[in-house]
Amino acid sequence: MRCPNCHSEVSDEAIFCSECGQKIIKIEESNQQTVSSAGSRVQMRQNTKQNNNKIMIIIISVITMCIVAGAACYFVFFNNTDDQTEAETTDKKTTSSKKKSSITLDEDELTVKVGEYDYIEPDMDCTYSVKDNTICEVDQFGTVKGLKVGETTVTCKAENGTTAECKITVEENNTISGDYVFPNSSTVLLTESDLTSKSEWELRIGINEIYARHHCTFKTEEIVNYFKGKSWYSADPNLTSDMMNANINYYLNDIEVKNVNFIRNYQETH
Repeated sequence: MRCPNCHSEVSDEAIFCSECGQKIIKIEESNQQTVSSAGSRVQMRQNTKQNNNKIMIIIISVITMCIVAGAACYFVFFNNTDDQTEAETTDKKTTSSKKKSSITLDEDELTVKVGEYDYIEPDMDCTYSVKDNTICEVDQFGTVKGLKVGETTVTCKAENGTTAECKITVEENNTISGDYVFPNSSTVLLTESDLTSKSEWELRIGINEIYARHHCTFKTEEIVNYFKGKSWYSADPNLTSDMMNANINYYLNDIEVKNVNFIRNYQETH
């Protein structure tokens, strides 16, 4: 082989040129080093790629774990919240049911006048029944109407079966509008329809106004006071109700006598 510097012949095993002292670099060795260097670069690239893949795998694994953990937390939190809400709702319903297990009335006693109205006010929907429906009547809304003087009981029954009672006292109604209860009772025979809408007080006055037209003097203070307020009435102190009853056909005409008896019979049967 030749020296690359002076081109003198040198042996294949020579390291330096014997003529000029130049170091001999063998082509094979250089090629081997080049190949070795190239192999190293390829290996480095492969290692880098492998490292990058490992990093990517790690990143993906971390992200996946975070997603799974987040989903688990969401499920646990909201499931517990739903359970808690459901439990609270159940508790409220139970509490409400306990509160509404019995009826409470605004008042357990009512006083109403004959022909007038009052109201039973329970804290839940009820049906109503009257012990004595000749004294009062009550509709589906708890409206009580006084029919005649007396006392009775209204039972309120709720849908859950519980009951409550309200004592009803019906008093006399001494208020009468107009001058007469029966304006034509001296000339026209009364019928039952004329009497059905009247209170006990009105029926009582209806009889006595027939006597009052003839100037009868009354003994009962409330009757006396009532007719004193009527402009058409004047009392004859010598004519009492006892005298008129003893000679009723003398003082009253036939229609008046029949109307007095008709009202009295109605009072006894109703």
